Amino acid sequence: MSPPLFSNQTRRSDLKSICVYNNKGGTGKTFLSYALSQFLWKAGRRVVVIDLDPQQSCADMICRITGVDETTSARRQSNNLYEAIKRRVRIEDLTSDIAPGLSIVAGHEDLADVAAKTPIMLLPDLVSRLADRFDYAIFDNNPNFSIFVQSAMIASELILLPTLMSVDDLQKTQWSYEAARQNNPDADIRVILNQFKGDADTIHKRRLADHFAPTFNGAIAATSIPSSAVIGRYLDTGERITRAQEKRALLETLSRLVAEIIKEQIVVEEF
Repeated sequence: MSPPLFSNQTRRSDLKSICVYNNKGGTGKTFLSYALSQFLWKAGRRVVVIDLDPQQSCADMICRITGVDETTSARRQSNNLYEAIKRRVRIEDLTSDIAPGLSIVAGHEDLADVAAKTPIMLLPDLVSRLADRFDYAIFDNNPNFSIFVQSAMIASELILLPTLMSVDDLQKTQWSYEAARQNNPDADIRVILNQFKGDADTIHKRRLADHFAPTFNGAIAATSIPSSAVIGRYLDTGERITRAQEKRALLETLSRLVAEIIKEQIVVEEF
């Protein structure tokens, strides 16, 4: 008999789980998932990233920039959520170790094909089973609202909704905010303003954010993610951030964000 894909028992856990979602594409979900995972890992925390995006962009980014070997990359082709649900194997066996203290659970391009077979408590159970191995679990999601997004929201105590600074983006983020509240009323939900440029239209954008603030019930984080060509090259090519000023600015932003939303005071020297 195949082992159960998930259990009905909830285990006590000190693992902190974070769901990153927005039903609009291009808002910086993958960057935020990646940046948080790297920042927490380099601070000595044990981190697992569960990549629920069929494109597997976050897992690819981690493998590329960390420089994993071909064996680990090949393991993702057979050990992923799609194969687990299809073959009903133990989901806690799916982790691929990238480095000591850093692991991924890969998604799959055909993950949507097994949605009907997926129990909504799949990911809460995964978190409980990984609790003794990790300090943080980070769920990176694609924009499509699915059983996987719902399961990730239920599994998470913190739900982050990154958004760009436009009327269209903020309106769509309102829908994501309500979906998060409905699926997990107990979660801490935070809206993260992404690509908040320090140029002439900053005042206009801040007023726009202030206009939408009441609809998010004070959930807009004070710390925003600045736009940066350096970050773009880092994510696209793995090019290290070497200029001291740019590196310091990014690390200071992440440090403030972690202190605000995760309530941990962390200092990281390298990224």
